[in-house]
Amino acid sequence: LDELEAFQLVKFVLRRARDRMMPSNVMRVGQLPRKDLQKEFELVKKLGAGGQGAVYLAKEKTRSGPERVVKFFTKAGAQLALDDLKEEVNILRCLDHPAIARVLDIFEDPQNVYLVAEPYFGGDLTDLMNKAAKHNVQPTHEWLGKIFRQILE
Repeated sequence: LDELEAFQLVKFVLRRARDRMMPSNVMRVGQLPRKDLQKEFELVKKLGAGGQGAVYLAKEKTRSGPERVVKFFTKAGAQLALDDLKEEVNILRCLDHPAIARVLDIFEDPQNVYLVAEPYFGGDLTDLMNKAAKHNVQPTHEWLGKIFRQILE
């Protein structure tokens, strides 16, 4: 086995072990709800795009309420494995903190996987790192630890 094959084998074995021990209410691979984005949301504004897809500010069509963020992940040629995305969503759904945007839903259609979350404005960790670099601040582990402690206080 080469390094990549060994990594994939270990990942496969670990996922199988996780799936055997995972509670039944946790989303598993192949269990994403199928929804029609056009019926669910009105896209208000494109917030950004990257290698994996795009992010939009959106309003739910079925109920009035706060705006949401809908992240598109293209299935064709996706750089992020869908099981990794689903695993990340399972973790994010467990987080409940006022300083962290909550993940509200995940669904798919034939072309994309959609992640629905609360909107957050003011930048992300990448923006913070870029601002720090402009001010000659080195992002050490201690510095990042202080940032995360401030977020969670």
